[in-house]
Amino acid sequence: MKRNKPYWIGSALVLGWITAAVPPSKTQFEAERAVLLQRIQNIQQILLQTETKKKEGMGQLNALNTQIESNALLIQSINQALEAINQEIQQKQRAAALLTQDLAQLQKEYAAMVYVGAKTLHDIHPLMFIFSAPSFHNLVQRLRYVKQYARIRQKHCLEIEKIKSALQAQQAAATQRRQAKNQLLHSRQAERSKLTILKIQQSQLIEKLAQEHTQLTKELQQRNKAVQRLDKLITNVIQQTLRAQAAPTPSTPPTTQKLPASAPKAVRTKQLTALFLKNRGQLPWPVRTGFISKKFGISPHPVLCDVQVENLGIDIQTQKGTQAYAIFEGVVKAIAFVPGMNRVVIIQHGVYHSVYAKLKHTTVTVGQYVQVHTPIGTIYTDAQGTTELQLQLWQGTQKLNPTGWLSKN
Repeated sequence: MKRNKPYWIGSALVLGWITAAVPPSKTQFEAERAVLLQRIQNIQQILLQTETKKKEGMGQLNALNTQIESNALLIQSINQALEAINQEIQQKQRAAALLTQDLAQLQKEYAAMVYVGAKTLHDIHPLMFIFSAPSFHNLVQRLRYVKQYARIRQKHCLEIEKIKSALQAQQAAATQRRQAKNQLLHSRQAERSKLTILKIQQSQLIEKLAQEHTQLTKELQQRNKAVQRLDKLITNVIQQTLRAQAAPTPSTPPTTQKLPASAPKAVRTKQLTALFLKNRGQLPWPVRTGFISKKFGISPHPVLCDVQVENLGIDIQTQKGTQAYAIFEGVVKAIAFVPGMNRVVIIQHGVYHSVYAKLKHTTVTVGQYVQVHTPIGTIYTDAQGTTELQLQLWQGTQKLNPTGWLSKN
């Protein structure tokens, strides 16, 4: 059999390609679905508290809207996982086809080699073939031939077994991924059914709330007044801070309590500003569990037509009795009561300020230097059962979107 290159070399390359062809990672999809499922569970627990009040309200609608959004994201994540599984199955099918082709070729070559060997030896036993040589030199050549023939046959046999094992592994993996695909298809159908039910509940709730047009308009007016009062309070506090920073000050910041050893250095404006900026996108949430019920900026009112609502921060809905925590170290600059926003705490972090509104009680004092995760108060629960914290971030007199500063989790 005359060949420039034995076929088993090509099959080895195929096996190497299969080994190196790593399928798309499933870890990212699984982690994303786990986060979404945990978020949906938290929303359901919070929503249950508002539903027990037997009174429909905007807090309940906001929770329902967020749950719908989370369910839609979960379905999208499942679709992405299904697409990755389909690609993986196709890849394994292509690999199995190549292995099947290689196996057939190797078996064909092996059969041809056995035939040629048998024809050469004329059905003579290898020992008889060796010792029947007419000369010593010919005996050595026959011995080498028999050994080489045995090695090649052994290598072919090993290669065939290796290909068979790889083929079985690819087929088993493809079967496993098909089972995972079927499970995901079932999950997607279940989530789509849940989403349909949620949208029906959403429509019914919006219809009920729309019948209270006068009351909603009144609540919106009261909210706008509360926002204006809070905005004025924050602006005044920040302007006082800016004037104080512009004036000559001692190296140690004026506070009403004894600071820890590291505090004088940490609270210097430039250094604390740099630290705060460095942690952008990594700041902890001001609550242990919750979800953003109202986003930053201008958005349409969920019930009132042609009405725009501006939010100077983000509203985080959580469970009753939840504590609010400082998102970064700094000095408490102000504590006040704002009608419609309840108690408010303002903390300075260099040129940045974090604002925590809608608190029932506060556990800090003006001038206190707080560390990250320091409890600052209990969040207020309104008559409709909604427990909601408003968080604002300011850089000087500029309002920032807190979402981009908080950690993704």
